Amino acid sequence: MAVGSSSGVMGSVAAMGARHIHFRLFAGILLLAPLPLGSNRPVTWTLLALLVGLLCLTWPLAVRRERDMPVLSVRPLALPLALFGSVLAWALIQTLPGLPADWHHPLWQAVAEALAPDRAVAGRIGLSPSAAVTGILRLLCYAGVLWLAYLHAGSRRQAWRLVDLLAMAGAAYALYGLCIQITGARSILWMEKWAYQDVLTSTFVNRNSYATFAGLGILCALTVVVRRLSDEEGVIRPLRRFDRTAGLYALGGLTMVLALAATESRGGMLATAAGLAAYPVLLLLARLRPRQRLMLGLALGLAAVGLITVLTAIVPAPPGGDIADRQRLYHFVAGLIAERPWLGHGLGSFPAIMAMARTADIPQVWTEAHQTYLELALELGIPAACLLLLAILLLVAHCLRADDRRPSDRLLRALALSATLLVAVHATVDFSMQIPAVAVTWAAIMGTVAGRQAPRAAGGTPVRMVGQP
Repeated sequence: MAVGSSSGVMGSVAAMGARHIHFRLFAGILLLAPLPLGSNRPVTWTLLALLVGLLCLTWPLAVRRERDMPVLSVRPLALPLALFGSVLAWALIQTLPGLPADWHHPLWQAVAEALAPDRAVAGRIGLSPSAAVTGILRLLCYAGVLWLAYLHAGSRRQAWRLVDLLAMAGAAYALYGLCIQITGARSILWMEKWAYQDVLTSTFVNRNSYATFAGLGILCALTVVVRRLSDEEGVIRPLRRFDRTAGLYALGGLTMVLALAATESRGGMLATAAGLAAYPVLLLLARLRPRQRLMLGLALGLAAVGLITVLTAIVPAPPGGDIADRQRLYHFVAGLIAERPWLGHGLGSFPAIMAMARTADIPQVWTEAHQTYLELALELGIPAACLLLLAILLLVAHCLRADDRRPSDRLLRALALSATLLVAVHATVDFSMQIPAVAVTWAAIMGTVAGRQAPRAAGGTPVRMVGQP
């Protein structure tokens, strides 16, 4: 009897160790993703995608011996994953030859006439098939991070540990950026800066992309501090519960605020302000019924994104400034969308389209539309772009309508929704969510919170996980 009990305990410890090792590898990948220029180079994003894929494949091995592990229902992710899969399928179809000639992008014929007039060229819907394959792999990487975070969130301890680590990593990258800025080094790691030399970018190239990453870190730090100041009923008692750990996270949050200000990114600061303003509102929504919470939360979020989009598009800008340049770019992109609203120009085709089709009033060659929604509609077509955004909205809706299990889950929900509002607002004026390090950070937050809000699957064991508090 004792021998059997001992072997069972040893098996549980071994299983717990495998899962914890898997979690540490996952967290390590997330924390290191911003280091090599935001993982926005072919070698680094490919390595990131490869490692995430390996962790997805090895998850069953990490938990195979955990008999008392609660089984999370995949129902909340079923429809979002189906929509996401359909978007990827359409992006792949855009790269295939042999489709009806009326669907082919007209520039295929122009290229054929210019480069190979005597040879037949197989046309496609998309203009850049290789770029589309790259885009598909990157989207799969982000989905893999969300899936892994969802699975690990079955443990409340690991869910909060991930938020803690993201807050600490954000503070570390902010501190590095401030040190570089104060010393006037004008470098990124061992490389001389070639852009945004006078402002803080930390390990990123673009100040706006780092500003979004810093904003996500600020929200994580805020969530950790509020949790440590809250009692078991969710009531905040700062004077009684403020301790050294809460002070350290608050200091880390302040460091990120200073770094954000040093970027001088107007869009990044506006988006972070929107996320921070929404945070207490989202906590107050917890008092409403799930359906009321869902309707009000979605209405507020869509109103904020819609308002900023409209203001960006119609408010006159001073001539000659970067805002005026972007408004001309937005109008040009809208015209390209109108040319192929249903089929799109192909995932990843924006740089090629701009290089070949830009007009005289746009002298600069833009590689991004600096408005993620317009770029998605241009590349995928309006229907597929709407499906992708709908998949994200369904995840948001899942978090909004979920029942409250404990006050800490309310904090996590406020984190996920305010982080989503932050990136959604910034996507109206820039392309930060197209930077892998930013995208995987948001996906980790969203996946973690969706996992904590998920019900247990039918037949799943309703007991706590090994090592779970």
